[in-house]
Amino acid sequence: MPRLHRAHAVPSTLTPPPPSATPRYSANKGWGLLAYPLNGKFAWVTQELPALLVPVGTLLQGGAWRSYLGSAATSPRAAMTAALLAHYVHRAVVFPFLIRGGKPSGLITWVLALAFCIYNGYLQVGAGREG
Repeated sequence: MPRLHRAHAVPSTLTPPPPSATPRYSANKGWGLLAYPLNGKFAWVTQELPALLVPVGTLLQGGAWRSYLGSAATSPRAAMTAALLAHYVHRAVVFPFLIRGGKPSGLITWVLALAFCIYNGYLQVGAGREG
């Protein structure tokens, strides 16, 4: 894997951020359907749920949890997996019910967050299974 040098970070810090595609800041800026406002609670649940379901599905697939977690349920890997699952149960299932009002989320923001959570869920458990 190539190493990241400090010189790689400089151009990204000097360039201005792209215009926002959230409903609040995208009115009349040509974002069209990409800024379509989604209900905040719905967007939160559906974008965070894959970060919980992907690891659970990966572990349940063909009894993979036995080889992934090892023989001891008290292994560090088992403890970290339990912490991850507890965190995402709270983040994806409990927290949305604590949101009062909530602001709408843009469609493109939701799509990018959904993609991130799917990949993150795979990296947390699926990638660790490989080797």
